[in-house]
Formats: sequence, C-alpha cells, structure tokens
Amino acid sequence: MIHRLLLLSAAVGAGHTRAAQALERACRTAFPSIEVMHKDALDFLGRLVKKVYIRSYLAAVNHTPELWGYFYHHADRIDPASRRARVSRLIDRASSGRLARLVRRFRPDRIVCTHFLPASQLCEHRGADRVEVPVDVVLTDYDVHEIWIHPGVHRYYASTGEVRAQVIAKGIPAGHVTVSGIPIDPVFSKSRPAARARQAFALDPDLPVVLVMGGGFGVGDIEEAVHRLLRLGPASQVVVFAGRNDRLRRRLLQESVPGGRRLFVQGFVSNVDEWLDAADLAIGKSGGLTTSECLAKGVPLVVFAPIPGQEERNADYLLEVGAGVKAKDLATLAYRVEQLLTEPERRRRMSEAARAAARPGAALQIVSEVCGAGSPS
Repeated sequence: MIHRLLLLSAAVGAGHTRAAQALERACRTAFPSIEVMHKDALDFLGRLVKKVYIRSYLAAVNHTPELWGYFYHHADRIDPASRRARVSRLIDRASSGRLARLVRRFRPDRIVCTHFLPASQLCEHRGADRVEVPVDVVLTDYDVHEIWIHPGVHRYYASTGEVRAQVIAKGIPAGHVTVSGIPIDPVFSKSRPAARARQAFALDPDLPVVLVMGGGFGVGDIEEAVHRLLRLGPASQVVVFAGRNDRLRRRLLQESVPGGRRLFVQGFVSNVDEWLDAADLAIGKSGGLTTSECLAKGVPLVVFAPIPGQEERNADYLLEVGAGVKAKDLATLAYRVEQLLTEPERRRRMSEAARAAARPGAALQIVSEVCGAGSPS
C-alpha cells in the first residue's frame, strides 16, 4: 500500500481535469489513509506559457478544426524518438524543473497523469531534475495518439481492449498496459429511475427529454439547434446546459416555445449525473469523459460536429458499439433526433448497448491497482 499519490492533469478542455478529479475522489473514498495531491501540470510551465498554450489550443479546435485535425493526424505519424525529443526540449525549457521540485517536496510513492504533458516531462527528462518515481498514464479517449507514448511509463490504463492493442503496437510491452475504461466520477455508477429524476426537476413524466450539453457549441449553433429541436414533429422537452455563458442563457430564455413543448435552460450544473437519469437522449461533443458518462448512464448520445482528431475517434467508437449517432450539421442534428424520438425501441437498444460498453468503475479499478490493493489485468 502506498502512502502518497500525486495526480497530474492539464486544464486543456475539462476532460483531463475531470478524470483526475474522479481518481482523487475514488482514492479519498476507498483509501482515506492515503495522502492525495492533484495539480494542474500547466501551472508549472509559467503563467505566460500556460496562457499561450491554452489559448492556441482552444483557438485551433474552435475556429479552425480542420487545421487542428490535420496537425493531429500528422503528429501521429512523426517518428516517435524525434517527437519525444522535441516535446521534451519544449517542456524542459518552459518548466525549468518546477514540477520535479514539487515531486521532491511531496515525495509521492506513485504519480498518475491524465495528460501527456506531465508524463513527457517526468519520463523523458534525462537531466539533473529527473525523478525516480513510477509514473502511470491514464488515457482519456477511445483512441491513443503517438504523443502519449513514453517508454519510461510504468503502466498505461486504456479505455478499451482495442486501445490497449494500439498502445502495444506503438512499442509498449503488453504487461504494462491495463484495460480499465476512462475514469469518471463514482456518482455515475449509481442511477435512479427516470420517473423519480424527472419529478425532482419538475419535468413532464410523459414527454421525452432531450438533454443538450452546451459545452463546445458556438452560441449561434446552440441557439439554432434549440430552435429546431422545439419544432420537431414529435413533442419533447428540451433541457439545455448553458454553462457559465450568461449571454447564451439569457438569449435561450427569450426563445419562443411552441405549444406542447417545454424548454428548461440551466447554467452551470454540478449534477450532470442526475440530469442524465432523466434524459432519453443527450446531444453534445464526444469528449472522452462525456462519452463515458453517457455510456455509464445508458443514454444514447447524438454527437454534433465532432472536432477532427480525438472527438471524431470517440464518435466512431460510440457508433461501433451502437450507443450513439453522429450529426455533421444542424439539419442532420434535427433529423437524427427526430428519428430517435419516433423510435423508442431503437432508443432502448442503444441504451442497452451503452450500458454494455460502459466501465463506470474505472476510477476505483485504477486507484486500487495503483495503491496496491489490486492486480493488473
């Protein structure tokens, strides 16, 4: 049993952070005697570098997704040794050993990374700041990019058997790769009947619930999507998560709602799991964490305009297991949703497929193995 565990994420999108938070919660619940520290690895790059890194990533995926997709696929074909050397030099120059100093102060027995940046620094660095602590990497998508692969990693935790095979094909010994699933908050392991969930939110128990998860949508896209959803042939009630975008929330509250339909506009919510219990369908981006949460709750996901790269590959996985459909534009989105609303038996089959593919206990499995209470499979 270990005594101190260091979790390292990176605030590039929310998924990597949420995965680390899920591991932290699972560890604190199952192993309260273990001291856990969770840090954002970008904080060790310096304020300016962090700001540029995050802004450049968000600008690429939000404004030039095709260009991002090109670089994503191109980088996956770069010679691994050359790629690792470039990333290592960049990180070493930016961080100046700050992360290594944290490791020496905290003295963890194990380090778990939910992003490739801290793993690259800790496993590739060969200078005086090198730390001799086992580093594990948790893959947070249903695919693996070459940039995540480092021979010095102690163990990889893969989302599926297929991803495990990809990691092995990239040169990692089979004995160092475990299939665990993507860690999500343990609350997604529990469900309550849809009728009770709808009652708690004052939703109509007899109308289908379409949950629009607004993260990643442009303001214009989500407004138009809601407008179209409220005017589909089958009547439904549409619940929208506007997040912290107050402008979007105010604009949605001005939307005219046709008779027989209902619209619920939410800001930032911390109980996504409870809303999913009430939903018949979810609409959103196919980030690894969102995908895993919908699978765990058995809610079919309509993936809207996935970003080329990891989101497209996550969407492909959903389609392969029969738990989702993909909409490339707003017209296709309305068509897909209308199809599913008029086919309850198809929704039921998709829900069953989602639950069959889900691994809601991933966080507990990972921390159990890392903390020495379980054996890798």
